[in-house]
Amino acid sequence: MIDRIWMNGEWMDAGNAHISPQDRGFLLGDTCFETLRFGEGVIEGKAAHIKLLRKSMAVLEMQGGPDDADIYAALEEAEAALNKSGAIEASVRITFSRGQGRGAVVLGEPMLVIQMSKIEAGRPYAPLKLITSPIRRNETSPLTRIKAGCYGDHLAALRHAQKAGGNEALMLNMQGNVAGLAMGNIVVFKENGLITPPIEDGVRAGFMRQQVFKRMKDQGLQIEERSVRCSEIEQPEGVVCGLNSLWGVRPVISIDGRQMPNSSPAYEQFVLRA
Repeated sequence: MIDRIWMNGEWMDAGNAHISPQDRGFLLGDTCFETLRFGEGVIEGKAAHIKLLRKSMAVLEMQGGPDDADIYAALEEAEAALNKSGAIEASVRITFSRGQGRGAVVLGEPMLVIQMSKIEAGRPYAPLKLITSPIRRNETSPLTRIKAGCYGDHLAALRHAQKAGGNEALMLNMQGNVAGLAMGNIVVFKENGLITPPIEDGVRAGFMRQQVFKRMKDQGLQIEERSVRCSEIEQPEGVVCGLNSLWGVRPVISIDGRQMPNSSPAYEQFVLRA
């Protein structure tokens, strides 16, 4: 079943799953999505990810498609199939497309797709080597706060970083404040907690960010959400880490070739107790 795809309530062989060339996701990137991690025998945060998907749909004013209960049931079926396949780690992606048609004209029904892909080398991932991107994130756009399908800026930033010898991009907003990474959020673990950019600076409050905040609060560690300047990331008083659903917490080893600290009390406490 790892080679099967769920489309609007029906499982089918991947080779038989087709999207119309008139689909707005294909034509316009008029989609939103969630990426979930399968590991230790479970798909993490199923209900939380569905809630985040609904939030993205609300921002994009999307409606229709399968209900939450059907999506959750499909994720449970995907979880069982991944366990049966012997997968150790996998990526499970939910994609929602508004429908078909160009411009403002929407035709047909929306499409919701669930796909599974095995991950050959999962957690822990290699440390991040960040390259500051010349591409800025527009904090005034509602799309910066959700996982919208038009991911061109993020991918361009990632390619730039890879060409410069890194494996991830550090992205700033239009004010020059830190907004995050091409593929995740960013935090700095300090003496008694962490600092991280606020939503208003172009940050998406994703699943792993929520999980880290919860664990920090459970451990009595402080969370400071505020605008972060480049100097605080480039010369941090703590450990800089990237976050996303697949990585978990991934330390940054360098930024633009400068080596980063690899230890702080809050980071040690968080990692040991996470």
